[in-house]
Amino acid sequence: MSRKSGKGSGYICKTCFSVSRTMAPTDEFVINVIATLLARPDAAVVLAKPRPDVSGLTEEVNRLRARIAQAESDYDEGLIDARRMKAAIERANARLAEVDVKLLSANANRALDGLVGKADARDRFLALSLDRQRKVIDTLAVVTIHKAKRGSRFDHRLIQIDWR
Repeated sequence: MSRKSGKGSGYICKTCFSVSRTMAPTDEFVINVIATLLARPDAAVVLAKPRPDVSGLTEEVNRLRARIAQAESDYDEGLIDARRMKAAIERANARLAEVDVKLLSANANRALDGLVGKADARDRFLALSLDRQRKVIDTLAVVTIHKAKRGSRFDHRLIQIDWR
């Protein structure tokens, strides 16, 4: 969904343009659900995910990039043919993609710093800038807004929140 500006601001589906919602009640509902989760006494346990060893992942990225450079160098030196160079690079790139996902996950967890496990997590979340609130929401959930009958009143049951 994307936002439109001006009078009657709301969200419009970027794909079909046929689903739209008024921004204020939609934001209020989603923010309330997220803030309530963050304020739970057991939020740290509920949201706990293992944090990958970033230094180990960074070292692996460097090793994989060195492996790619070595394959290219070996090809340039005539030590391997193009087929072997391509296969080596494809294997390294496939593993790089896996490591990148783990690194992104580690960085996404940082969006919750200072919120989880705090007695005043709800107030802290509500005091964040809109951009930071969005980052927290994107870290925790995928929000889907389902189509409603034209002209119907706001119905929170048409907003689906799937936890990550």
